Amino acid sequence: MILQFITLHQAKINIFELFLGHFFNMATTLEKKIYHNSSILLLLYFLAGCSHYRTPDPMRPAHLATVLRSDSLCRSIEHSRHASELLAASINKGITKSPTYMHDHNLPPGTYNRPSVTANVQKEKRCKLVVTFKNEDIKVQYSLQKVAHTNENGSLTYSYPETILFHDDFMKKYGYDHAVMEPDQQAGAPDRPTSENGDRISLWIRQHMVYPPEARQAGIEGYTAVKFWLSRQGDIRSLRFIKSSGNILLDNATMNMFMGKKIPVDPRQKIPSPLNIKINYYLAPSH
Repeated sequence: MILQFITLHQAKINIFELFLGHFFNMATTLEKKIYHNSSILLLLYFLAGCSHYRTPDPMRPAHLATVLRSDSLCRSIEHSRHASELLAASINKGITKSPTYMHDHNLPPGTYNRPSVTANVQKEKRCKLVVTFKNEDIKVQYSLQKVAHTNENGSLTYSYPETILFHDDFMKKYGYDHAVMEPDQQAGAPDRPTSENGDRISLWIRQHMVYPPEARQAGIEGYTAVKFWLSRQGDIRSLRFIKSSGNILLDNATMNMFMGKKIPVDPRQKIPSPLNIKINYYLAPSH
């Protein structure tokens, strides 16, 4: 969308340059000087008229209430520099903080910080977009909400948070599994194990996580924390819960993932044990 405007913009500039060249060839030296000065002003005016973005920005904070009220979200995003910058920053962060990117660059596994559920939402509008980012077409939704806040004196004020939601295709491509492994910091566990075997363990867990279909359909979320020891051959021993999710479906999914299993570790390398593992079960945003 934005690239189309850039292409049109460049085409107009080329036409304008041909127009200037024709008259430069016909002008005298003095006329050239006069024309050169005035052509600079004309070019600036010309470029301002071709700008894809509107001034003032239709997605400026003071105007968000009007955008939401007039149902003009998609049209406003198209002509907003702020919206364009927010989309680019969100997509860049989504990629560079993804589990896939972290793994490829030997960084600790990333987790998806899903948009928090906001109370007192009075109204919400979403706009489906396909954004071209570094030669990749990415499907997103641009969400704009009206949220009520009660002050100490009982009066109401409103905020208009903007959120970028990613399509499931993006979540899967960049390793944002529905269940995400992360260290159990609350239980006093060590940081992510570092070593070749630590990487093998982390990869094995990511590959064997399963979100229970019944829990997914019912919208059940939560987290479990378990503790176990590994033998030199990678056998999981003395598995026990540190923290139950409070839901039998999620608890059973975690227990079944580890119980009686064997993780392919290298016995010649240091084997981190015991391990405290926290499994988050979060549903990706709907699209």
